[in-house]
Amino acid sequence: MNNFSFLQDLAVVMVAAGIAALVCQWLRQPRVLGFIIAGLIIGPHAHFTFISDNESIMTLGDIGLVFLMFSLGLEFNLRRLMSVGSTTFITALVDVGFMFWLGFVIGRFMGWNTMESVFLGAIICDSSTTVITRILQELGQSRERFAGIVIGATIVEDLIAIVLITLLTGMAISGQVQPDEVMFRVGKLVTFLVAVLLSGVVIFRRVIDYVAKWKSDELLLITVLALCFSVSLVAAKMQFSLALGAFVVGAVIAESRAAERISAFIEPVRNTFGPMFFVAMGMLIDPQVVVHYILPILLLIAAIMIGKVVAGSVGAFLSGNDRETSFRVGCGLAQICEFAIIFAALGRTLKVTSDHVYSIAVSAAVGTIFLNPHLMRYSGRLMHAIDAVVPNSFTGNLSVYTKWYRNAFRGPGNPTIRAIVRRTVVTMIVNICLITAIFVTATVLSKTLPALVSIPEVLGGPPALYWLAGALLCIPLYVANIRKLGAMSMLAAEMKFPIDSTRPHAAIARALTEKVVFFAGIAALGIFTLMLSSALLPPSLSLIILLFVIAIITAVFWKFQIRLYGKVRLLLRDAFADQSQGTSDRPIPNHSGGTHLISVPVEESSRAASRTISQLDIQASTGASIIGIERDGQTIVNPAGDEIVRPGDKILVLGHKDEAERASELLAERAG
Repeated sequence: MNNFSFLQDLAVVMVAAGIAALVCQWLRQPRVLGFIIAGLIIGPHAHFTFISDNESIMTLGDIGLVFLMFSLGLEFNLRRLMSVGSTTFITALVDVGFMFWLGFVIGRFMGWNTMESVFLGAIICDSSTTVITRILQELGQSRERFAGIVIGATIVEDLIAIVLITLLTGMAISGQVQPDEVMFRVGKLVTFLVAVLLSGVVIFRRVIDYVAKWKSDELLLITVLALCFSVSLVAAKMQFSLALGAFVVGAVIAESRAAERISAFIEPVRNTFGPMFFVAMGMLIDPQVVVHYILPILLLIAAIMIGKVVAGSVGAFLSGNDRETSFRVGCGLAQICEFAIIFAALGRTLKVTSDHVYSIAVSAAVGTIFLNPHLMRYSGRLMHAIDAVVPNSFTGNLSVYTKWYRNAFRGPGNPTIRAIVRRTVVTMIVNICLITAIFVTATVLSKTLPALVSIPEVLGGPPALYWLAGALLCIPLYVANIRKLGAMSMLAAEMKFPIDSTRPHAAIARALTEKVVFFAGIAALGIFTLMLSSALLPPSLSLIILLFVIAIITAVFWKFQIRLYGKVRLLLRDAFADQSQGTSDRPIPNHSGGTHLISVPVEESSRAASRTISQLDIQASTGASIIGIERDGQTIVNPAGDEIVRPGDKILVLGHKDEAERASELLAERAG
């Protein structure tokens, strides 16, 4: 290939994409649809040869995929994920789970092998955020309540799809589906994510913030692209995918102070290369295959549309929404696009699916993109038609369930406590991810590096040494999670049975709930650890001895572990100084028991006045945590490290009795 032929190919692709975009704009159809059809027209299966080197266009398509996923990562961040709420999580899990199963069943029904059926399940499980956002805007429905649930659910589904890409890549490479292989793959993924996240906090964000000070968009763009392609390359070298690396680094950079500025100048780059991905994917479609498999394609389109309407509606309804809202959510989810194409291309690239699987999958995606706007437009009429044939007794029972759910899970209860419970759960999940990364790293090292000290096989051999090292490193994380389990169990009991509740035996129920949540969490953490480290576990007797030693170390150095964890957490928290804060207009009630919540008033002469949370360093010095600040009738939940304490505030401190009292004394001290 010479330079002229490459420029000619590039010109053909850009002209085809431009014409497709104009036609779709005129017909009020998603532009993605036009890009795929344009690729079909100029592809190698067309009657006329437009492209001289298909491989060069495929390479441009890979670059387009990197920019698409990087942009998606920039739009995706932890605050956005936390804002979508439990309804969208439930809806997404039901939709993805049901559609994955349905795709596998359809694949087997059509005579496909196991791997092809698994890939088909992945192809049809994820709804497109890009497509539904555009459809909602064009129909003027983007501000309606169901639209927020749909968008939130697609965000969660995108995250699940990222994990599926990793798992399917590992399955395709190993050629088999084994539980231990899947667990190892998940652990490897968590290790990669933790490594990128820590690198992002410690290195990437600081580099980007430093470069951003020079006020040069060119310099900042080059830096961002260097990070993007470097992490994508590392992901590919680790047998993940380019899409995963680009998405993760985008999500990390989204937390930087220059995120909005980066998004602004990345957008035209994405708009240039993004269409090339869809055009390149369209070029892989064989029209003759589409004609030959037209019946399976139509079957798949019908299965996707009907299956997603049913699964999305059921998921939304189970999470407390009324019938009409749930049905409209299901209609919004009834389409697939970019991740379907990515999964189809992944199977083709890894040579685990036949060529016709790709053409069938992409053709089905095109069909759902075309039909979904019409389904959304007439969803109200369809709902009325369904109501006309469904017995009133059945719809009445559905309404009773909705009222019961809202009373049970959205009824009385302190919203500040709900917010604190959510944040505590997130922190515990982060700790579990770090534990996973440590044990997976220990497993990898035990297989690749010899032990520094010879260990007899009767004691477990070298793996036992790596298990012990991993367990010792995880002690601060386990201590933190045990403490947070205690706090969360108390708060969860308060949320379910408020202290001012008039229910009979509320105090007994609150105490029982607190104990059940705490011990269930401890048991789950222990079982998870044993499963995670199963490849390194020493024999039973050695394991008991090591656990006894670890228990003694934990008990003796308990406060040291608390302070160590507190200092590390403060360092990471300061790195996320722009962390969002939630507010509530209701104070948090006090409690008695193992975990204490104390409100400390701040006076003009107090040591805490006019100082930041980081400067007070309460968690590191006492073990207690500042979980909120009451100010002017509102509560700042989980204040950031740079939040300044003002005279007149009330600081909410959570910890065991001695920790909370010590923290109260420090905060109430007069400045001297």
